[in-house]
Amino acid sequence: MADASRRGASQASVGFREQLRSYYSHHWLTFTESWRRLWATPMSTLLTWLLVGVALSLPSGLYLLLSNAESLRQDWQGTAQISLYLDSSASIEAGETLALELSQRTAVQSAHYLSSEQALQEFEQLSGMVGIISGFDENPIPASIAVILVQSDQLPALSQQLVQELAELELVDEAQLDQQWLERLYQLMQLLERLAWALAILLSVAIVLIIGNTIRLSIENRRAEILIVKLTGGTNAYVQRPFIYYGFLFGLGGGLSCMLILAAVYIWIQPPLQALSVAYGGDFGLQGPGLLDAILLILVSSALGVAGAWVAVYRHLRGIEPE
Repeated sequence: MADASRRGASQASVGFREQLRSYYSHHWLTFTESWRRLWATPMSTLLTWLLVGVALSLPSGLYLLLSNAESLRQDWQGTAQISLYLDSSASIEAGETLALELSQRTAVQSAHYLSSEQALQEFEQLSGMVGIISGFDENPIPASIAVILVQSDQLPALSQQLVQELAELELVDEAQLDQQWLERLYQLMQLLERLAWALAILLSVAIVLIIGNTIRLSIENRRAEILIVKLTGGTNAYVQRPFIYYGFLFGLGGGLSCMLILAAVYIWIQPPLQALSVAYGGDFGLQGPGLLDAILLILVSSALGVAGAWVAVYRHLRGIEPE
């Protein structure tokens, strides 16, 4: 009796394993058949991949641009500076003394005095207009003090308060916080980030509709085959499985084509951008998509393809029934 029970359990276990093996085998066969059918019309498949890739590259490229701008903004924000432009009557000794006094403040990391003659020499070297400004009766560039602030969590509020205090000093003609334009840049980046999300949502809907319409045409072309499968007992899940794989492959190919587009654009604009950075004395290089970014983009594209397939299957495939 115990031997019969063990044999029954063994037969049930083998049956379950065989059923599971058959299930995965059918999925693999369906996947390979879907892949073969896609390449039966290579031009249509490549155009769909390219269309999906272009649609994805727009928000993805904007996202990479914002990521590079954010990293650059953080690098610039690491050296908060206040520029003090001194009155023309201030002597060099008075300017150096004021810079020394400012450097002893707890909120100031360092303060460097720059005379009007030194500022003129730097301007001529950077602009290349050597000797042109010497035609003026007097030096138009005032002496200044560059005040570097200590980094802290209260830096924005602290810098604004310090600017107001330094602007009231006797020798100071004007106090300017060099990071004000960074705050404006940050606000602009927030606006562009919202625009990027809106663009991503709209284009994602467009990708779902594009892939859904492509699969709808495939469903119509295989209507007779679908009717035969349903007449022989095929379930809706069995019939829709190839089209779900269609959507997955369309999304996968679209994600890969998007990565190729972004890589081509990156290679194309990197040399002139690097030359521009060197011309301005910087070392800024555009950062392309990383491995995690590429994986996430391909996963999102594949998910959009599956979503487009579900839209087509739900709207068109379930309406095909044998009479």
